[in-house]
Amino acid sequence: MSYFDTHAHLALLTHTQGDEAWARAKEANIKELVSVSTDETNWEANQKFAAKFEGVYHAVGVHPHETDRWKTVRPQMEAFYANPENQKKCVAVGEIGLDYHYNHATRENQLEAFEEQQDLAVKWKLPLIIHCRDAFADVFEILKRKKVPEKGAVFHCFTGGVEEAKQAAELDIHLSFSGILTFKTAQTLRDAAQWAPENLLLIETDCPYLAPIPHRGKPNEPGFLPETAKTLAIVRGVSLEKIAEVTTTNARRFFGIK
Repeated sequence: MSYFDTHAHLALLTHTQGDEAWARAKEANIKELVSVSTDETNWEANQKFAAKFEGVYHAVGVHPHETDRWKTVRPQMEAFYANPENQKKCVAVGEIGLDYHYNHATRENQLEAFEEQQDLAVKWKLPLIIHCRDAFADVFEILKRKKVPEKGAVFHCFTGGVEEAKQAAELDIHLSFSGILTFKTAQTLRDAAQWAPENLLLIETDCPYLAPIPHRGKPNEPGFLPETAKTLAIVRGVSLEKIAEVTTTNARRFFGIK
C-alpha cells in the first residue's frame, strides 16, 4: 500500500530540510509527491527536489497572493519553463487561482493572472492546480467561460460543500482533500468527500500547512498524509487500502505519470 501526496511545498518547509521530510515520507509509504510552487522564489528549489528524488515531481505557478507582480513575473515564468531541464518532471501549472479571503493582491490582478496562467497550461499541455478561497463563483465562471484545459484541473485543498463538489464534477475537475478533512468543524467538507465521484478523488498534505489530527498544531509534512486517508476511508465507508489505491491511481492519471 502506498500513497501519492498531490500537493506539498517542500521548498517552504522551515522546521526541517526537504530531504529529511521526504525520507520520513517514504517510511510512511508516501511513494510519490508533487512539490508545488507559489512564486518565482521557489520554482528552482522544487525543480531540484524533483530532479534529485525518484517519485518527486514539481509544478510551476504564481499563487493569487503574489499576483500584484504578475506582469513582471510572467516573462520569468515563461523563460523558466522554456528550459528543457525545468520541463522534466514538471507535471502541472500551479498553484494558481483566486483568494478573496485575504486579498493580498487586487482582484483585478488575481483574475488576470489566473486566466493567463490557464492559457499557459493549455500551451504547455499541463493540468491546473487551483487555489480557491471564498471565490468559487468567479472560479467556476472563468472555468466555464474559458473551458477547463484538456489536461484537466484540480481544486487543491478543497473546502467546498456538496454543491461546490457537484459543480466541479460537472466540469470533470478533481477534488483534493487535505488535513482539514480530519478537523472536528469540517462536517460540510466530509459530506462533500462522501459524495465525491471516486474517479475525481485526490489527497494531499499542503505541507507545511494544515497538519491533520492528531498532528494539529505541528508543522505539516508529507509523512502525515495517511491520517487524511484514514478519515477519507471512514467517511466513504471503504478500506484504507481502497483509498490508497484509488487516490494514487487518480493522481498518476491526472498528472500523466506512468
